[in-house]
Amino acid sequence: HALRRYPNGQERCIACKLCEAVCPAVCITIDSDVAPDGTRRTTRYDIDLFKCIYCGFCEEACPVDAIVLTRIHEYHMERRGENIMSKDKLLAVGERYEAMIAADRAADAPYR
Repeated sequence: HALRRYPNGQERCIACKLCEAVCPAVCITIDSDVAPDGTRRTTRYDIDLFKCIYCGFCEEACPVDAIVLTRIHEYHMERRGENIMSKDKLLAVGERYEAMIAADRAADAPYR
């Protein structure tokens, strides 16, 4: 999983919570607040990797392509709580793999 940003650095997520609502495994937790510019933004975006079934419904439900599944399928956890991907971790993955994510989205575009 990864959270994406726009090219100008702004987070894509608008805290609509559609991904949280559509998740059959109930593994997404979102808290939001109103930003100074009047837009709604997430203050917390957590994904529990132990609960996630990697169905992709969150990705399909997102109106701004903020949450995406990545090609990362192997995780290693040694301590309690490492199974929770926080907003900061998700944004870091998105920034690191943005080129791959964009290429995958472009390749999938004809089938969407």
